Amino acid sequence: MRKLTFISTIYIISWIGILYACKSFGVPGDYITSGTAAAVGYFAYLVYEIDQINKLKSAAKTVVLDVRNAEEALNAVRGGANYVAWSKVGIIETNWPTLKQYFITLLTTDEFRCYEQFFHAWSELGAAKKRFEELQYAGLLSKSEYVQQRLLDLENVPPADLEAKRSLIINRLNNEQFLFEPGLPQQQLAHFLTSLQPISCTTGFEKLRRLAGMR
Repeated sequence: MRKLTFISTIYIISWIGILYACKSFGVPGDYITSGTAAAVGYFAYLVYEIDQINKLKSAAKTVVLDVRNAEEALNAVRGGANYVAWSKVGIIETNWPTLKQYFITLLTTDEFRCYEQFFHAWSELGAAKKRFEELQYAGLLSKSEYVQQRLLDLENVPPADLEAKRSLIINRLNNEQFLFEPGLPQQQLAHFLTSLQPISCTTGFEKLRRLAGMR
């Protein structure tokens, strides 16, 4: 972009000099007007090209950051799952669907498909995690509702026995670790966690990284 800006600046300065020279040598006004219109049109084209280059660089930087954030979260989960690592996996949405149009001609078919597969697997991993967590929360909610109802049913229990029965119900549910967890969500989570492979070492990623001017 710096080269294009430099060329456009030189062009404008040169054209101003040409117009001044034409006027000094008495060149007809029609020629000067036509030349000025052409110069303005070319300058508008340069402005458009600079804007497109800025958009392309911005899009490349955004995609590179999305890839790095996803891979960082993936490595953290594989290295020892914890709440902080899994919370990053919960970010399903990426910018690829809205920005990939900028890279259709820049990337080869295989490189473009590599990005498509990566972000699809990332979205599916986040969706599988969400479904798995929803089942867990549903199980915990059912247990809490059950305990609450059992405690409310103690309304007519004699005061002498109330505390003992209440403690029995609470301790029983606290000690019960079982939660119904269907196999399919777990299998989906494991599948996408295994199949999602890093792409930061690919030629397609290197192209976008260089375009974005990032290390």
